[in-house]
Amino acid sequence: MAFRDRVVFLHNDLKIPSIRINDLRMSDAGRYTCEYATYPSGNEQGTTTLIMLGFILITRMVQGQHSQPNYKLHYKG
Repeated sequence: MAFRDRVVFLHNDLKIPSIRINDLRMSDAGRYTCEYATYPSGNEQGTTTLIMLGFILITRMVQGQHSQPNYKLHYKG
């Protein structure tokens, strides 16, 4: 899946410029800059840095139809 297909804008409002990156990968680490035009003020921008230290893989195991789910956490750094 391409990067652009994994990015979702969380709000349709320039006062809360937020995105979510689905299926986060180690290669997504970096500096992100959002630029947008406002009238009559001109262009605005915001920058943030994503630092990937590792990720946790959560797997769900169900042992039986009526048993409680069992979760395992795996850290990959």
